[in-house]
Amino acid sequence: MGSLASPAAVTSALSVAESKSDIQVGSKSFAFASAIFSKAQRESCWRLYAWCRRADDAVDEAGSRAEAEFALRDLEAKTKSAFRGEAVSGHPWVGLEEIARRYQLPEQAALDLLRGFAFDVGQEPSENEAAAKIKIQIKDRDALLDYCYCVAGTVGLLMCPIMGVRNPEAARSAVALGSAMQLTNIARDIKEDFERGRVYLPLSWLTERGVAPANLLAIENRKPVFEVVTTLLELAEDLYVVGASGMRFLPWRAAWAVQVAAYIYRDIGRKVLARGAEADHSRVIVGRGRKLILFFTATFDLAKSRLFTFKRPQGKRNRNGLDIVSS
Repeated sequence: MGSLASPAAVTSALSVAESKSDIQVGSKSFAFASAIFSKAQRESCWRLYAWCRRADDAVDEAGSRAEAEFALRDLEAKTKSAFRGEAVSGHPWVGLEEIARRYQLPEQAALDLLRGFAFDVGQEPSENEAAAKIKIQIKDRDALLDYCYCVAGTVGLLMCPIMGVRNPEAARSAVALGSAMQLTNIARDIKEDFERGRVYLPLSWLTERGVAPANLLAIENRKPVFEVVTTLLELAEDLYVVGASGMRFLPWRAAWAVQVAAYIYRDIGRKVLARGAEADHSRVIVGRGRKLILFFTATFDLAKSRLFTFKRPQGKRNRNGLDIVSS
């Protein structure tokens, strides 16, 4: 008769199962790419995603600013406990404690991610915005980049140890790639976010073009809003290039998974731009057939880059002032 699994092992297995369910429901693109990782990396990726998703939901589901601020304080306290090896229970905290301990994940990156959720609470709205039940999340370009670092660049930093990488240059590329993906999310989810009372396009960019956030989706604003989206995705494209430069630091299998995810997200941004200024900002998707094409393209491109060594250019910068390192 086989021995029974220990309570700790059962709890851990349940954590993995719940985390797998979270990523399959919350992000089909990441779930698709995560299948490439080794079993240990894949399950750790799921657990990290589950913590991010559940923390984000806790803030999103708050009924008021006060409730959201309370939720953030509670999340910070529980996250600190998990990272410091204190007793935690329930999903996603068991999984977070296990991967934080196993991989020595950087606690500050996790706390910075929670700081990013404070953007979701939004600035105090103007009278018109309050009447329209709209919250402004981002003031300007600096705030945009800070937000993207917090909610997505930090995920890159947390993934680095899981993938077995601790090189500072790799960390810089990981932050860039995560930020690029978040910019893509913002461009993709304009209508969906607005219908939830949120605007993540920088207020200064909208104001320069005469767009009041409360009227973001008005037909007469489609062209100026598309100009803002184009600027947003140009910045994302430059960050994708910086992120790609870090692939050389990753083991083959980890680089493969990351490259596939990056290609899928990059394609989302291209689809947004291809729809043009007259689109209604509804969400674009990358279907399974297209994902398979991108999977094979990413695989071929990665294999090709690993077969050739490129000389690293010195002092090259792109249009957004970001350093580019050839992969």
